[in-house]
Amino acid sequence: MSRVLIVRHGQGRGRLPGYFQDCIDALARSRPALHRSLSFWATGEAQPDLGGVGAVAFWLADPLKEMYPDCYLHARLLADAARERGIRLVNPPDALSNSIKTRQSRLWREAGLPTPAAHAFSSTDELAGLLDRMSLPVIVRPDHLHAQAGIRVCNTKDKAIEASKGLLPVPSLVVELQDVRSTWKRRDPGNLYAQLFHKKRSFILGPRVKAGHVFFATIPIVATQTCTFSPRWRQSKGLKDVPRPGMDQMSVDIDNAFGNGPPEHVELLQRAGQVLGLEYFAVDYSSDADGGIMLWESNPYFFLPPLRISMMPAARQSKARFAAIHAAVGDFLEDLAGDDTGGH
Repeated sequence: MSRVLIVRHGQGRGRLPGYFQDCIDALARSRPALHRSLSFWATGEAQPDLGGVGAVAFWLADPLKEMYPDCYLHARLLADAARERGIRLVNPPDALSNSIKTRQSRLWREAGLPTPAAHAFSSTDELAGLLDRMSLPVIVRPDHLHAQAGIRVCNTKDKAIEASKGLLPVPSLVVELQDVRSTWKRRDPGNLYAQLFHKKRSFILGPRVKAGHVFFATIPIVATQTCTFSPRWRQSKGLKDVPRPGMDQMSVDIDNAFGNGPPEHVELLQRAGQVLGLEYFAVDYSSDADGGIMLWESNPYFFLPPLRISMMPAARQSKARFAAIHAAVGDFLEDLAGDDTGGH
């Protein structure tokens, strides 16, 4: 069995210290043979010994080159050395800039994948010219950031320009709002997908796709902070962690069925990664009533919260679902190690 070298940010570098350590700890308990095949290297350290290494997996924040240039340079040196030895690279450093929103949109659209056209702008005048050719409402947001940071939905041109002033000179973009509820309202108006906005997340782990979750929200920006499972949202509505009958219970049931069920759109989601040079990432998207999807964004540095802070953990069966995601990551790492450890 070959060694798998996992690359993370060094101390004081990047973001999310000890990235995905909960998963590594779970694998140490459930698959000790696999865990023994793993080694770790942090950016900023001396270049590691690559003897016996069959694959290098870069667990680094994106966009790497633009946001963390020192870590990019260290990772790039390692990647070059690994390539010279014929070692497999997972999410190589240069691919970790393809999740920049405008670049991702262009690459996906050129490949014929369903995603909105994202337009970069560097001034309010440039944005104004773009808005003259676009349909409202639009979304204005930073180009390099994840987790809906700085994102604004704007119903008028003036509001979009005003929102941009809070972002510039940070690289920013504008995109037309895509409301997939319209297909559901036409076909099945009583469906929860017709009544609320939603966002799905799946994990692409090499040849495997693992369903993650479905979040619902009353506003177009569907995120951890805004969804109907969020403690903040539930407290504002006077709700507890126990779902109430009706739409609340329905959202939990749909989320559980998706997260515990078989993956969907496997070939399309894998293709989305191939176009970006990624094979280990999460992807966010929404489904329409006609069986299609709209891709929103890829995230090769996806965050899985510790179980203790998961949202509505009992109702959403978080313990079993997180364990299944950790197991899927373990399967992927076993593939990289090139040997069947039998899960032990």
